[in-house]
Amino acid sequence: MKPTREFGKARRSFASLMDCVEWVNEHHAQATIFRSVIDKATSARKRDRIPKYLYRGERFRYPDTLPGVERLRRDEALSEEVKAEIERTVLACNDYFVERLGGSYKSMGMKYQNIGFNTVGFLQHYGFPTEYIDFTSDMTVAAFFASKGCIGSKGLICVTPSDILTIYQGQTSLGAIVDLGDAEIGKRAHRQSAYEVLLNNEKDMKADLYRTLGARWYEFLLTDKDMKVLGSRSDLLDTSDDILATQACGVVHEYVIDHGKLSDVAARWLADRIEPLEAVVRPVRLEDGKTGCLLASQSEVEEAGLARPKEEIREHLYRVWSSKYPDEVPQGRIPPGMKVVNLVSVRRNY
Repeated sequence: MKPTREFGKARRSFASLMDCVEWVNEHHAQATIFRSVIDKATSARKRDRIPKYLYRGERFRYPDTLPGVERLRRDEALSEEVKAEIERTVLACNDYFVERLGGSYKSMGMKYQNIGFNTVGFLQHYGFPTEYIDFTSDMTVAAFFASKGCIGSKGLICVTPSDILTIYQGQTSLGAIVDLGDAEIGKRAHRQSAYEVLLNNEKDMKADLYRTLGARWYEFLLTDKDMKVLGSRSDLLDTSDDILATQACGVVHEYVIDHGKLSDVAARWLADRIEPLEAVVRPVRLEDGKTGCLLASQSEVEEAGLARPKEEIREHLYRVWSSKYPDEVPQGRIPPGMKVVNLVSVRRNY
């Protein structure tokens, strides 16, 4: 199997996604390397194991690869007021998210202590616009997302050496990388071996700067076989057991309760992008014997017969967030600082 000629800024072009993946696995095989970083919490230098490469799959040949918040800022269809409102809402939602998780990285089962740094990455995974760009340490995950185009369309696979950026608490002038895959409480990110890339100055991952440093883009032509073989990992998008996904919707509810409704345009914009999940509150007996108030996982919501189609949930989210519908408001506020547990393992206690 040989790549065809170069196309645009793509390093090589392949006749199929499978050919592209085979070539990447041969020439950019994943390995573990060590990186010396500084822990901002202690100022101590330490060595961490990190993946040698990070991968990203894009189903079309997008002209740029920008963080969600940067695309928001460049959206000419929105007024500056609405853009500022959306950014302000997302920043506040991350504060609520941290509070929901008890303000401790230990509550997420993560090794690294910058809880706010990590939670923004999770919000990114559930549709919030942030400064992060999604990557993975698993080539099969990148191939799955790359396979979601149309048969006959051209897409891209990105391979970037992880050592052009620092990991976790350390930063260079270029940016940083956050590992979301080690926190099992975020089931979707864990299954996707997810990493988030933060770019400090040059925000476009397709910029010549990153190509000079070793980032590579490979083009492919999507085939029917690619979709069938590489696009079958439906578990990668599953949120039925991912309590953080449900929490993400809940923090917008809490923001609206505290600060009032969003403008209609901002509410519509967020509702169209955030993962639409049913927020069902239920009591549960905690490890210390007390009764707490927690959001049910989506699998529990389905078992209880309370699940609705996603588009119906999305419309509901829009209406309870939008100032256009003042009589419709979020119900069932969750107490701040509540304990987060793996609800799949907790018996229902209605």
